[in-house]
Amino acid sequence: MMIKPRFGSRTILILFIVMSVWLAKWTNQARRQRQAIVEIERVGGSVYFGESIFASIPYVDDVFLPVEEVKFPGDASALADEGPVIASLKRLPHLQRILLFPPQDQMMPKLQSAFPDVECKVITSAFIFWNDSYSSRNDG
Repeated sequence: MMIKPRFGSRTILILFIVMSVWLAKWTNQARRQRQAIVEIERVGGSVYFGESIFASIPYVDDVFLPVEEVKFPGDASALADEGPVIASLKRLPHLQRILLFPPQDQMMPKLQSAFPDVECKVITSAFIFWNDSYSSRNDG
């Protein structure tokens, strides 16, 4: 004899509320990340995503995938005003690396103090030509 599970309306309502709160937090984080990506790209930065179970699905980068690396090229002129850049970077909770190209290296101390747990590096132009799609672990 098989016993059928019974759920009361109170249990279903509690589960619905818990799922709604989780979905609202996740949606808010995705919206904040999308806004941060737009602001970073507006100042000339490039955003690189980490691995996720959703990595094989096209067009989900800014929603499902965590941002792990941000590169600011030498021609990113808006980095002189670091306030909005740092505010945008703070909206990326999974950020692991920030890479700057030489004209931007004056911003390095500000980034290191704002993000003590994030790897901040200056990448030389010689390294760019050697391997443009790199992440900073191999940079000396």
